[in-house]
Amino acid sequence: MTSSALKTLQDTPLNDNNSGQITPEDLRAVLTELIKKSGGWADYNNSNLTAQNISSGVWTALTNNGLGIYTNETYLPYYSNSLFGNNEIDLNGLPLGTVLTIRFELTLGILSNNTDVLFRINAKDSDGVSVYTSLFDYRAFKSTGTLTGVNFYEMYVGANILNGSIALEVYSDHNITSLWSGAFITIP
Repeated sequence: MTSSALKTLQDTPLNDNNSGQITPEDLRAVLTELIKKSGGWADYNNSNLTAQNISSGVWTALTNNGLGIYTNETYLPYYSNSLFGNNEIDLNGLPLGTVLTIRFELTLGILSNNTDVLFRINAKDSDGVSVYTSLFDYRAFKSTGTLTGVNFYEMYVGANILNGSIALEVYSDHNITSLWSGAFITIP
């Protein structure tokens, strides 16, 4: 039901129902639309705490099995059973136009001085085919070490990725290690 159809229904007087203007089906449709717009959130933690080896010069999909002890799906939107699966953010069942904010919690092992690291999301359609990629962070590290931090990405579910998925990928100009320890996903 479009916003204009909802507005028309809202402006129809209830006492005029005898002429058949507002039906139980209309009220059910309105209720369904309102529920669809209710948000929620979930937090997916990795139970595998072994960092991945990332080879230089190659975009690599990071893994997070979503099975960590702090994983929390208690507050999912009503229309979703899960927002995560197969090491990716699962868009299956999310209505068209749904806005998501994703917080990625990462640990990087920088093994060489002067290392550049880039992060992107790889958005896929319902068949798992890459539709687009979006670079969302670039970091330059002067020295070696282990660093933990968070990155944020905000997006909406467009027609091209409806029932698709989102993979987190990393690229580095030197070999590094990376651990994707958490994904906190909110839907307003």
